[in-house]
Amino acid sequence: MSNEEDVVKAATVARFRQIATAYESYQQSINWHQAEIVRLQGEQATLSQQAQRCYATAELFGFDLVAASAASASASGEVAPSAGATASLTMTVSRSLTVKDFILSEAQQAHPNPVRASELRKKLEAQGLKLHEKTVGMSLYRLSQERMVERRGKADWYFVPESERQAPAGDGGEGPGDEPGLLLAAE
Repeated sequence: MSNEEDVVKAATVARFRQIATAYESYQQSINWHQAEIVRLQGEQATLSQQAQRCYATAELFGFDLVAASAASASASGEVAPSAGATASLTMTVSRSLTVKDFILSEAQQAHPNPVRASELRKKLEAQGLKLHEKTVGMSLYRLSQERMVERRGKADWYFVPESERQAPAGDGGEGPGDEPGLLLAAE
């Protein structure tokens, strides 16, 4: 190899090492931010659940929670939450889904691709919801009994469009996954 080739080779290797180092740094940053987003979404889901309890208490005692919160902040000289934050939280709380509704929504969004119970459970847990390990699988099974999803293979569940559904089998009775207590905040 000539001296010029050695110089080109050395420069190319040096540049590649710089690129690889920068790439690795960016990937680490992306991974950290993704983990932080998941953590913050979990905290936000917890706050939504707590807000839902506040709304239930306000309804029980017959007062407008948002108006009372603004009046309280004004009277104490504190800064009230922004209208956007209050509206966003109110919409999140009012649009609560059951686990069954969440699973059906995810399956419909994935259509024609399958969903898996383990992936759905991870998404629910990332939102701060604590579930029994079999809740999602049993909910998918019940949805299959209603012909809303179908299982193909060992773990793949596919959404069945309404136009392709047959009449549900069985008595159509409710199961444990249909309890109103199994609510979560919508994304």
